Amino acid sequence: MFNFLKRNSAEGELFCSSQKLFDCKYTLTKDTLIFTSLKEERSFQLKKMYNLTKSDDKILFSYFSEDYSFLPKKPVDLFDELNKFVSKTKQFECIVNLSVYENGRFRKEGEKNLEIKENELILGENEINVNLAEIIDFYYEKKDCAVIISYFVKREKIKQETLSLIFNSWLILLKFLTFVQVKEKEEFYESSSEEISQTESENEILEEKVNENEKKNDNLLVKDDLLFVSRGEALGIFDTKNDLKFKETITNALEDSLSKMKLYNNNLILQDKDTQTLKILDLNLQKITEKRDTAHSLNDFFTEKEFLGGITKNKLLNFDLRSKNVVVNQKEYKTNPDFSIGNIKDSQIVVGSSNGDIRIYDCIGKRAKELIKGYGGKPTYVDILGKYILVTCDEYLLFIFDKKSVKLSLKPHHISFLKNKIHFTPGKFSSDGKRIVTSTNNYVVVWNVSDVLKENTYSYRIKQFNDDVVANSFAGNDSNTILLALPDDVKKTGTNSLWSLEKEIYKRK
Repeated sequence: MFNFLKRNSAEGELFCSSQKLFDCKYTLTKDTLIFTSLKEERSFQLKKMYNLTKSDDKILFSYFSEDYSFLPKKPVDLFDELNKFVSKTKQFECIVNLSVYENGRFRKEGEKNLEIKENELILGENEINVNLAEIIDFYYEKKDCAVIISYFVKREKIKQETLSLIFNSWLILLKFLTFVQVKEKEEFYESSSEEISQTESENEILEEKVNENEKKNDNLLVKDDLLFVSRGEALGIFDTKNDLKFKETITNALEDSLSKMKLYNNNLILQDKDTQTLKILDLNLQKITEKRDTAHSLNDFFTEKEFLGGITKNKLLNFDLRSKNVVVNQKEYKTNPDFSIGNIKDSQIVVGSSNGDIRIYDCIGKRAKELIKGYGGKPTYVDILGKYILVTCDEYLLFIFDKKSVKLSLKPHHISFLKNKIHFTPGKFSSDGKRIVTSTNNYVVVWNVSDVLKENTYSYRIKQFNDDVVANSFAGNDSNTILLALPDDVKKTGTNSLWSLEKEIYKRK
């Protein structure tokens, strides 16, 4: 028996998690709690203890990521004594190996103490403080017991840092995860009823490969359960409800490679290199049934039900293909706004200028009801869903809502890692407004709209393919399935197969 024990110290049992360690007595000094048996002792610094609670007669506490409990054989006042000294704000503590991402690689910082206090992650002696609410990207690697975290630096909303934390065991990492799992973003990691079935080993289905020649896939369009993919002068049709089963090809649908195609009633309106002419493709007859000369060089055209509109550099035009003159209404600007793209949804017309400005109209013929200044990039596509507007530029997307705009781009170190110049394909909303999809080179990128509304602009997921993605869209009413046109392939992939690019960076560190 250790000779410093007080005779009146209480006897009891000490447990670590659910495993009994030994029968013991305790001694409480001004800064240490000591449990002593006939053969060994365990001591705990009071300032390092946390999560102190009491359950019936059992006293529970945590110490360096381990959970302990002491069950006295008779009532004692130990809990009341400890409650005077044990931290009430600390929630978790452990030792990690820290690395900080800089200049394209992780720089090792060595072992650091990690604490979580009141929604704050603290590394070392307050060397790094991370507000858990400011975490914008999160990935863990079970094999290495590692976590990669990206977060906004306090008071600098645009500046972000990326850390690698390596834990001593998987169990300790699991405890850490209970405090920092990112709520809404986790739908990309965990299977749920919203996601595509996990019964397939890969949520990516390579379907009908179009015969290879010098022509490549260049555009796609989704109509109900059908996917239309243009390739040179031909138009391929695929069944989105039947694993992208190839249905048929409409050959010689165009006289030259497609520039744009839009739905119009139950037909398609097409435009090739002849920017003055709009061509109507009858889907039942599978051929061009009408060509109309608009007498204007169109930079874009757009449709909604029976409405057909278009833009030149300085005009908004309303067409009626039944009319001899075709143009039935217009709005002309004397000063050239240099319009480049346009679209319509629910009778709201959105037009973008080459300098990045966005104008919103209730109808053609009147002045714009709203002008939103852009960031200087030339818009290449605009999508509209309810009160949301999504403008695509080469290097970023602009999300507009409630007269505010949020710029969506890739993280600077992701751009450096990808090496190739960023060139976004048309960004599109899912039909339920939950997600946004775009692509750059051979990567598909998806944002959650809920994150964007909170201005968590770097909270995106990504997936790499073996070839460049030339066009993308969500499948009909399914926000979990993305349809893709690659130069020689048609693919679909599930949003739950996307991941954080930090994963790839970490693996190559």
